[in-house]
Amino acid sequence: HLRYYQPYRSYPSNFIPHQENPRGTLQSLQGDEFDELSDLDADGEDSAVVSRCESSISWTSLDNKQDEVSESVTTTDSGLGSDADISTHLPVTHSLFKHCPAVLYFPAEHEKLSKLPRAVQRQLKWKMSNITPNVVKNIIARAGFVASTKRREWIGYWGKHMKASAFKNILPHQKVNHFPGTFEIGRKDKLWKNLYKAQIKYSKKEFDFVPLTFCLPAEWKTFRRYWEENGHKQKWIVKPPASARGIGIKVVHKLNQIPRKRNVVIQRYLSNPYLINGRKFDLRIYVYVSSYDPLCIYIYDNGLVRFASSKYSYSSKTLSNRYMHLTNYSVNKNNDAYIRNEDESGIESHKWGLKALWKYLLMAGQDVDALKNRIKVIIIKVLISSVPTVTSLSKSNCRFRHTSHELFGFDIFLDHHLKPWLIEVNISPSLHTSAPLDKHIKSGLIKDLFNIAGFQVPTLATRSKSGASSSSQQGSASGERSASHSGGGASHSGSGARHPGGAASHPGGGARQSSTLMGRGVGGSGSSDVGKNDNVEQVTDAQLYFNPGVCLSSDEKAKHAYFTQKYATDVTVSEKILDNLTPDDLRVLMKFEDEVSRSGDLELVFPTEDSTQFLKYFQFAKFYDLLVIQWLKKNSKDPQRGIAKLQKLAETKAQFSQHPTSADHVWCKQNFTSIKRNDKISDKRRRTVPNRIEERRDTSL
Repeated sequence: HLRYYQPYRSYPSNFIPHQENPRGTLQSLQGDEFDELSDLDADGEDSAVVSRCESSISWTSLDNKQDEVSESVTTTDSGLGSDADISTHLPVTHSLFKHCPAVLYFPAEHEKLSKLPRAVQRQLKWKMSNITPNVVKNIIARAGFVASTKRREWIGYWGKHMKASAFKNILPHQKVNHFPGTFEIGRKDKLWKNLYKAQIKYSKKEFDFVPLTFCLPAEWKTFRRYWEENGHKQKWIVKPPASARGIGIKVVHKLNQIPRKRNVVIQRYLSNPYLINGRKFDLRIYVYVSSYDPLCIYIYDNGLVRFASSKYSYSSKTLSNRYMHLTNYSVNKNNDAYIRNEDESGIESHKWGLKALWKYLLMAGQDVDALKNRIKVIIIKVLISSVPTVTSLSKSNCRFRHTSHELFGFDIFLDHHLKPWLIEVNISPSLHTSAPLDKHIKSGLIKDLFNIAGFQVPTLATRSKSGASSSSQQGSASGERSASHSGGGASHSGSGARHPGGAASHPGGGARQSSTLMGRGVGGSGSSDVGKNDNVEQVTDAQLYFNPGVCLSSDEKAKHAYFTQKYATDVTVSEKILDNLTPDDLRVLMKFEDEVSRSGDLELVFPTEDSTQFLKYFQFAKFYDLLVIQWLKKNSKDPQRGIAKLQKLAETKAQFSQHPTSADHVWCKQNFTSIKRNDKISDKRRRTVPNRIEERRDTSL
C-alpha cells in the first residue's frame, strides 16, 4: 500500500501565530507526526505497478498514525558540531485548507527532512545553469533535488533572464526565477523612463525618490541646456544602462568628460550622503515577488549595508577615487584598506547586516520605523510601474500564472537627512556567500523564498514518449485558452466525474492519465456532452489551485469585468466583491493565505489592508488585487476568522466546483439558474448516450 499522511486539521495544533506576522504562520509537521514512508520499489514492485498507481497518488489521505516517531533526533554533524539537535520535518508543507495540494518544504541548515518515496524522490530534478549560485545549490540539495540530465524533466530553475517567448515552453509544474518583462525596471534607462512617466502623470512630489536622469545620446540637447542653465559646478555620475558590479561607472564634473555617442545613463550625483565613520554607504534590500496578478510583494527583514572603503571627501579633486564614491563590493574588495566581514553581527568591517544598521540608527536617536516605511513605499511604487509590461508579456507568453517568481535587489542611498533615494533595481542580485554574513543572510532568504514559491509535490509522472507528448499537447491547448489571466480564460468543461484518489474518468472512453503533478481530475473530456467552447483537456485540482484564472466560467468573467469597470468609474473598492465568492475567488484567497503562512522572515508589504492608497498608481485596476485587498480589510481585526471561513468552504470542495450547487458561489443569480438548467441537460445527455451506442451496435450487427 502507498501510505501517506493526513495533511489537514480544522485548526492544526502546530498552527502558531507568529509575533511579527498577524496573519499567522503554518509550521511544518514535526517528527512525532510523521509516519515513515514505505519505499515504492520495495517488496518487488515493478514499474508497471508504479505506472498503474500514477493517477491515484496524492497527499490527501489516509493515515492518522502520526505519533510514532520522536520529535527530533540528535546527531553529530561536522558543520554544526557535536551533540547538535536537528529537528526532523516532513518533506512537505500542507495547505491550511482541506483538499488543497501540499508543497515541498525547503529546510534550514539545522533541519533534517524525512524521506520521500523513492519513486517520488526520483522526480525532484532541478535545471542548473552556469550562474546558479552555491547557496541555491545547497538549499535544493537539502530538499532532495538533484541536477536534471534531461532537457524537460525538471521542476525548478534558477538562472539567467530568458526571452519572453521561452516562457511558452514552461509546463504547469515547473517554476523559473524570472517574470517576462522585468527588464523594465532592471535596466537603468527603462527604469528612469517608467518613473518619469509616473512623475508626469501623478506629480514629481510623489516620485521624488530618484535623482534627475538623462538617457544619452537621445537626450543630449536637453541635458546640455540643463547644464548651461545651472552653472558649471555640478557633479554627475555616468553609468552604462545595463551593467552591474560598478563596471563602467564614473563620477564627472566637466562636460567634456561625458560620452556623447555611447549609450549611457547620466544621473545627478547625490553629493551629501549620510556618513558612518566618515564613509558613505548604500543598502541592498531584497524584495521577492511571488505573483504579479495579484501583485504580491515581500521584503526580507535583513539585507546588506555596503560601505566605501575610503573616507568621503566633498572635494571635486577626489571624484576619480572609486573606493571613495562607489560602494560596490566588487570594486572595494580590491582596496588594500578593505576590511572583510568575519562576524554576522559585526560593525567594524566595510559590510554590515541591515539589522545592525537599524540598531545603530536607533542608538543615534533616528526614527527607524519611519525610514523603513519610506523605503517600502519606494519599492511598491517602482514595482507597480512595471506591472503593465510584465502582465502583458505574461498573458502573451506564460500558459500558467504560477510558473514565474522573482527576487529583486533594490539599492537604496541615504542622504544627510536620511531621505532614501533609489539608485537602481537588480533583477539578478548577487547571491555569492564568500563571507559568514553573506551566507547567513542569503541562506535564510532563499530558504524562505522557495517555501513561499510553492513547488508542487510531484506524483509519478508518465515517462513514456506518448505521455510526454500528451502533456505537451494539453499544455498547448491550455495556453491558448488562458490568454487572459484576470479577465478571460476557457469556459468549463463538461461534467466529468471526480474520484477521491485519482484522475477524472471520461464518459466517452477510458480514463486518461495525467502527466501533470499531483491533483485529482476536475473535468473530463471526450464525451458528447462537451460543448464546442468547453475546455476538452483534463484539468487537475493542482492546476486550478496553483494557477487561478486558467478556467473561468462566464459568471466569473462577468464579475471580473463588473468590478474592474466599477473601480475605474468611482475609484473605490466595493465591499460587495466578497458577497458571492466564486470558485476562482476561493482559489486565489486560499493560495494567498497559504503563501503568507509560509512567509518566514519575508514580510508582506503589498497587498495589505492599507494598500488602497497605491491602487491609483496602477494603469488599470486588476480584479485579483481588488479582491485580496478587500479581503484583508474585512479581516484585518481578526485574520483567523477569514481563514476559518475558507477552511469551512474547502471541506465542501467549493474551490474546485465547476458548476456551483449553491447560489453563494455564483455572482449573478441569473447565471445560477442557467447553470442548473445546463446541468439538467447534461444529465439527460449522459443518460441517452449509452442507449444510442447500444442502438448503433444493434444496427451494425
